Amino acid sequence: MQEYSISEWENLSGAFERMFDRLGEVKVTESSLEFTSFASDVATGISLTREGAMLANMPLHGIDSKFDRVVIDKPMESMRMLGSNLDYTYRVPPAILRRRRKFKGLRSLWPLR
Repeated sequence: MQEYSISEWENLSGAFERMFDRLGEVKVTESSLEFTSFASDVATGISLTREGAMLANMPLHGIDSKFDRVVIDKPMESMRMLGSNLDYTYRVPPAILRRRRKFKGLRSLWPLR
């Protein structure tokens, strides 16, 4: 498990990129982090700002709130945002996580050096 304060923006940005690598579109800027699933997958996404604002989009619900800490689980399948009035966990849908498993299988055929 990895925990980051929003004041550790560079470290949080790197972890965010690694968590969502190859799972959809990832945008990282000095002020925001965004993940959006590929159009061919289940519709989901999450955006975090350096000011602690969060917007999560999953089918049937949307959340808009403030956080000051982010905890990413070890397998990088869920991200928990914590704030004074917020404890929200975003989970990557299993259908999207399959992309990661497929890539690991291909990597065994063509080892990276």
